[in-house]
Amino acid sequence: MIKIKKVFFLSLLSFALIFFYGCPIITEYPIDEPSVKVDKLYLGLWESESPSNHSQSNNSYRVTKKDDFLYNIYEKFGNTETDTIGYTGHISIIGDEKFLNCKGILLPGYSLYKIEPGVKKIVLREIKDDSTQQFSCSSDVKKFIIHNMNNPDFYGSKQT
Repeated sequence: MIKIKKVFFLSLLSFALIFFYGCPIITEYPIDEPSVKVDKLYLGLWESESPSNHSQSNNSYRVTKKDDFLYNIYEKFGNTETDTIGYTGHISIIGDEKFLNCKGILLPGYSLYKIEPGVKKIVLREIKDDSTQQFSCSSDVKKFIIHNMNNPDFYGSKQT
């Protein structure tokens, strides 16, 4: 029971941090439905270069293949098994750019990130929250990104 309370509390804390600090945009709809096959390049264990909102230490991410189009992403931000948050994600391509649609298992909606190429690392740039923007479907999300994707202020901090 204590583990469930801790996971619930950490999930609630994560949501509050995202909500109050305006981190990545969270939308009910992904950019599009999963249609890009899982790339083996993204699979494996990844270490962050800097601490996240969840902890003072660097996080690790284990990325596995869920099916042909979806990834399982496990973010470990502490020293115990309960210090892990699970996500599912899929890649969307707009023009020459790749984006990650990331849905927390215990959090509502999709967080959206631009994937930037790196050498032996993955760089994610969050799409900033625009609270004035309302979406009624995935095509609205995609149009919003297409309209803003060349604006450097559209993206937030880098996560590597």
